[in-house]
Amino acid sequence: TRRGVRVFDLRDLTLLRRPLGRHRYVLPQRQHWSSTLTAGPAPLRWSFLSVDASTPAEPELLAGEYARRGTPRLVRFPLAPLLADRPVPAAEVIDAGVLSMQGAARVDGTWWVSASRGTSRRGRLWYGDAGRGFTRVDDALPVGCEDLSYEAAGHRLWTQAEHPGRRLVVAVPLPQQ
Repeated sequence: TRRGVRVFDLRDLTLLRRPLGRHRYVLPQRQHWSSTLTAGPAPLRWSFLSVDASTPAEPELLAGEYARRGTPRLVRFPLAPLLADRPVPAAEVIDAGVLSMQGAARVDGTWWVSASRGTSRRGRLWYGDAGRGFTRVDDALPVGCEDLSYEAAGHRLWTQAEHPGRRLVVAVPLPQQ
């Protein structure tokens, strides 16, 4: 994940005239996004992604790093230049101080972050920003919580659980701050 993100467009999915072994379709890679972050000791580890569409005129790509120790980062990138295959600097890089991050969403400038806690404990939900830090909400998410997405119409976050036999897709009302 330190090499970046491979970008595909499902409109490019192509049925082969002759299958390659048991493969009947191909999906060519459209782009490759990487980061040259100067903040932090290492290249960005692209552990999870989401789109911040809270400002529809200028959506942003949100990325973050999973880590059990150290200083995992959250990053925002303007999405339009990336889609046009132009390099773009990060709009924001923050150390959230949240270990085991699995996903992130933004709502009205506030970051919401999911953090897993193993195979038997419910996940945590964190909220905050670079200026005020992050606040923890214990047991707000299912066991094995992963990525987050914000649904404005229902004012809720969506996540999914990763563990076999307990794979769920869950909507969580956005807690009061």
